[in-house]
Amino acid sequence: MKSAAVRILHTADNHLGISYAQYPDRVMDRLVEERFQALERLVEMANAREAHFFVVAGDPQQRNAQIPMIQRRQMMNKIDDVRSDLNDK
Repeated sequence: MKSAAVRILHTADNHLGISYAQYPDRVMDRLVEERFQALERLVEMANAREAHFFVVAGDPQQRNAQIPMIQRRQMMNKIDDVRSDLNDK
């Protein structure tokens, strides 16, 4: 009898919302967006590989981040998109 493998995609310490205040605004915005794009690529990879589980460990969000409300909403919308993408599989 052949045993079925369980496929798990794991990520940790994503620190969404981390501050890049030491950089110019255009660079800071790009660095913040890159974190979300990396998460989106991980979801695409999990879906492409038909992962059974997508594990997010550690700190998914920067603990002390002072995230403006509009960015907080955008962040939550992207996280919801990730959940939707995973649930569609």
